[in-house]
Amino acid sequence: MPKAATVNLAEHPSWQHARLFPVTGLRNDQQREVRATPTLLAVMAQVPELGRRLTARFNAPAGTIQSFAEATLKHGEDEVRPDGVLRVARAGRIWTALIETKTGGNPLKADQVEAYLGVAARHGYETVITLSNDLALDNEHPLKVDKRLLRKVALRHPSWAKVAHEAEMLCRHDGVATPVHAWLLSELLHYLRQDNAGCQGFRDMGAAWVPVRNAVTAGTLRLGDRRAMQVAENWEKLIRQLCLRLSGETGLAIAPVLRKRRDGDASVRRLQTVTSLVESGRMSAEIRIPNAGGPVLLEADLRTGQIETPSRSPPQPAPAP
Repeated sequence: MPKAATVNLAEHPSWQHARLFPVTGLRNDQQREVRATPTLLAVMAQVPELGRRLTARFNAPAGTIQSFAEATLKHGEDEVRPDGVLRVARAGRIWTALIETKTGGNPLKADQVEAYLGVAARHGYETVITLSNDLALDNEHPLKVDKRLLRKVALRHPSWAKVAHEAEMLCRHDGVATPVHAWLLSELLHYLRQDNAGCQGFRDMGAAWVPVRNAVTAGTLRLGDRRAMQVAENWEKLIRQLCLRLSGETGLAIAPVLRKRRDGDASVRRLQTVTSLVESGRMSAEIRIPNAGGPVLLEADLRTGQIETPSRSPPQPAPAP
């Protein structure tokens, strides 16, 4: 990270340092989306390390990146205006992606994304990228769209938390080419972490949390409760968000443990979580931390609202013959 100034010239503690990407004046999610999209796209174009790290996830070629905000495109007799357009040029070929972003708790809209998929196919573009605070699980897009639209155009979804994670990894651990690039990344990261920016990633356990918690306390939770499945899914998102933040802070590759034989099917995995909630009021997950001597177990108790790491019992010596 760029080193902070050793001398603070502010006359009063209330004085705030001027930021490249301010969050003041943002009153609603529409304004937040209009601010967040060009902010990210501009930094991707100016900091090649971040631009390449993100576009490589979308199978884009390595090349010159240019970005555009709110370009207007024909869609039949109408026009559509995606939040952004990302283009990468290499060896005479141009790769293009349309960008749709949501901030705060706003969900992506299937009809809107399907319209962009149709426009991309008609223009010969390769990808539609959606950005929101929803963490995609099992490499699946959070939206269900008409699969026929995916024959020629790919649909990708990173979360804002993932973007912040990549920026933090470059700032704190992997490094960039120049101090100016480091400063731009630090300003982007500061912006994404501000509450008023609406780009913080996963924030809460959803509307189903309180009814499920109350049912656990009352002993009335049943396996068929759909709200419990929502809590199980959000528990996985919380663990993923935790791993992203820990990885950014430490530089280690921290990730949830998913065993193919036991955890390969998402619905089965979440049913196991619901079963644990019904039987004990607890749900658990394992995360892998390098050099930690094995997976670390995290458990949440809905009756107390606490998340804890149970201590492991030390191995017992073998009895003497």
